[in-house]
Amino acid sequence: PNMFFPKSLLLYLSIGLCSISGSVQVVFNPDSVGSHRKKDKNVVKLLNHDSLGSTYLIVIWKEVPLHYHKDHFEQVYVLSGKGKMRLGKEELKVKKGTLIIIPKGTPHALKVTSRRPVRVISFQAPFFDGEDRIFIRE
Repeated sequence: PNMFFPKSLLLYLSIGLCSISGSVQVVFNPDSVGSHRKKDKNVVKLLNHDSLGSTYLIVIWKEVPLHYHKDHFEQVYVLSGKGKMRLGKEELKVKKGTLIIIPKGTPHALKVTSRRPVRVISFQAPFFDGEDRIFIRE
């Protein structure tokens, strides 16, 4: 099932993940990442990882094509921007504060609808090295 959660749950998940992965903290300014890049290429920045999962900051200028992950689940938290997300057979509007949980094997895509890029935090488990991304042609 597709689920959206309040911001307080994101904080709870973050605290839980920190306690699982140790005391390492990553501090960053999401507005400073990707602003200098070409606006036709998405930016993916690895923030932290261990064998259990990976956390990325992703700046999406136009879209993320339809794809799925065979062996990974993903949680995406929207920091800024607006878009239309395809999740399975549903189309959802996403904006700042939206948390999307994507079970493994679920096709998903995003089209930016705002003038500025969509910036997200993506957590994937287990560790994601970019190889488990299977694109779907329609």
